[in-house]
Amino acid sequence: MSKAPMGEKWLAECRKRAQWIRDGGLVLPPDEDGVLSSQVDERGHELLAQINQLGFITADSQEGQGTKRTLVRERAYVHGWLPKASLERFLTAVNQTSGVVAWAVSPVGSYPSEANHVTSLPVTLARSGKVETRTPMLGTAEEIAEQAKLAKLGRFKGSIAMVDVVDAQWGRLAFQPGGLFMVVRDALRSL
Repeated sequence: MSKAPMGEKWLAECRKRAQWIRDGGLVLPPDEDGVLSSQVDERGHELLAQINQLGFITADSQEGQGTKRTLVRERAYVHGWLPKASLERFLTAVNQTSGVVAWAVSPVGSYPSEANHVTSLPVTLARSGKVETRTPMLGTAEEIAEQAKLAKLGRFKGSIAMVDVVDAQWGRLAFQPGGLFMVVRDALRSL
């Protein structure tokens, strides 16, 4: 990814977040039995670090586990921030990939305080078919700006967009060849 659309401050923040992931930042504190866990399998950690290093700061992700026989089925997704200057090229690159859909929820600070009329997608289903979780989507510019602030990205207000990328296929692991994390990484590399 070229430095011009992003700026050195954004790239420095991306490098910092990538290092945090590599240093074990995605591993949750031990549970009552002393077991460490993470929302994403260790095989996905390096890919998420690469995604951050390449300019997409991730805020949330899911690797896409399960089959019809398991208790839940997941779609892989990644939710985060990307500079608006790179947004159109990124969305075009990802959306040309079969079975993966990307969209910008809202550029921070550029919409009035009305709902953005965006509907979230189910990403985890119980065996019964009940939706367990949905993509983390927000409606107003104020809510999105607050998320940027919570992610310590408020200084980039007006120059970044909140982006969701979702695998349309249930149960495809994001870190496998052709999986969502690889698709996102390759799209960022192509910019």
